[in-house]
Amino acid sequence: MRRRAGLRARAAALAAALVLLLPACTGPGPSPASPTAVTPGPGRPPPTRTFGPAPWLRDAVLYEVFVRSFADSNGNGVGDLDGITGRLDYLRGLGVTAIWLTPIHPSPSYHGYDVTDYLSVNPDFGTTQDLLELVEAAHARGMRVILDFVASHTSRYHPFFLDAYGNPDSPYSDWYLWKDPAHVTYQSFFGNESMPSVNHQTEAANRYFIDVARHWMDLDGDGDYTDGIDGFRCDYALGSPHAFWKELRAALKALNPEVLLLGEVWVEDPVTQAPYFEDEFDALFDFPLYHVLQGSPEVAGDGLLGGGGFVSRLVNVVEEQHEVFPPHAVLVRFAGNHDTDRVASEVRGDEARMRLAAALVATAGGIPMLYYGDEVGLRGHKGNGPFYDEYRREPMPWTASGRGGGTPDWFADRRFDRPWDGVSVEEQDGDPGSLLNFYRHLYQVRAASPALRDGDYELLASAPEDVWAFWRWTDDQVVSVLLNFGTDPATVRLDAARAPGPVVDQPVDLLTGRPVHLRGGAVRLNPAGVLLLDWTP
Repeated sequence: MRRRAGLRARAAALAAALVLLLPACTGPGPSPASPTAVTPGPGRPPPTRTFGPAPWLRDAVLYEVFVRSFADSNGNGVGDLDGITGRLDYLRGLGVTAIWLTPIHPSPSYHGYDVTDYLSVNPDFGTTQDLLELVEAAHARGMRVILDFVASHTSRYHPFFLDAYGNPDSPYSDWYLWKDPAHVTYQSFFGNESMPSVNHQTEAANRYFIDVARHWMDLDGDGDYTDGIDGFRCDYALGSPHAFWKELRAALKALNPEVLLLGEVWVEDPVTQAPYFEDEFDALFDFPLYHVLQGSPEVAGDGLLGGGGFVSRLVNVVEEQHEVFPPHAVLVRFAGNHDTDRVASEVRGDEARMRLAAALVATAGGIPMLYYGDEVGLRGHKGNGPFYDEYRREPMPWTASGRGGGTPDWFADRRFDRPWDGVSVEEQDGDPGSLLNFYRHLYQVRAASPALRDGDYELLASAPEDVWAFWRWTDDQVVSVLLNFGTDPATVRLDAARAPGPVVDQPVDLLTGRPVHLRGGAVRLNPAGVLLLDWTP
């Protein structure tokens, strides 16, 4: 009862704090209800203060949830927050420790990246109370919840934009980037007029977005910023200046040093990413490595996972990251997300290569990220119209029939998922040899292996050209990881004398628990084969 009263008091205080009353306005579309105002926050510390990464991040396993597609709790065909709460034990059994929710705010689109009210929950997904209960349930299981944070642009139907559109005298006139004095043409996200770009040279706009983040960090309004949202995945970080991210970091870390700031800096080279680790983000998505694995996000099968590309490019990317990133840098490794073709489509349904992708993400160092549905082999690649990215964001197949059991059905047009195709949680759950249970076992192995979670890295230089082979080790464990991206068997020679620590003569395969017999100091790998060899005495 006290928590619900706190929510009501919080809402009343926010409403009372609205000092900029929006006049009636005209614009490029109908005007929605005004968003709740943000309570001005306390003075922020200077951006020169340095904060380390969130300590819990080092052992994290991140899972991306496209909320509309994940789990439907009320049978209306749309995934929702209560549906996620009901699947927390499934996620914990998968090894997940942190959940990233794609935008949960009101929006005119199905994906939600054009926000109309940053301080509310999309009614399709539930209420703020539902979010609070999700966070409490996750925390009770030792799990974290992070939200998508879209600060580079708003919806063109956001009241601030509607007030400023065609109205240079608007109090929000300087919040957007206009191309003409009349304020009827404007810069937008990749030319998409539904997402006008925010002008981060305007301090009032920056204060607004910082206070939005503060709001979600204190869901129950009790002044404790450690029991709300645990962090933010910062969408299109390239679209906002470095100064804004530094200011955001200083403000949020002063409230809760363990809050996570995860940046989407989508570039192919580590050098461009490096400045974002300078008092801006705890972690960045590893897009340079992703591009080697998957190739073009628009073309299936042209990357290393699909049989194209070269392991040497992957090795070079990792080596460059070690050279240019600061010691505190954390990378989130992934093989796909909501903007890319799914792994199952990228490898043309080859389950051995799906397992190879899973093993790479789990063992390469940094924080592994799973995109919902990849653990059962859900397919999806970009369409040619009238639907495009929807195919990459299809409903999670909980049941064999593709109906009921929490499976959303908001998108049913020519879906890749088919009834009784083997690609569902129901069909794979009890099968020890299934892809789903491979994922579960893989992350159990990772959780029990300090070398794989947070060990050092050293390339095993003698490996064949199609094999990425490297050592991972701590003071307590030595593991060699062997990943064969080739289409032919490969023989890898292992020189124990060059191991980074004391080793045994006969290593153990961590995935099977069985000793591996080396012949002449070498081991044979099948095409798309994976070996995780524990050499610890």
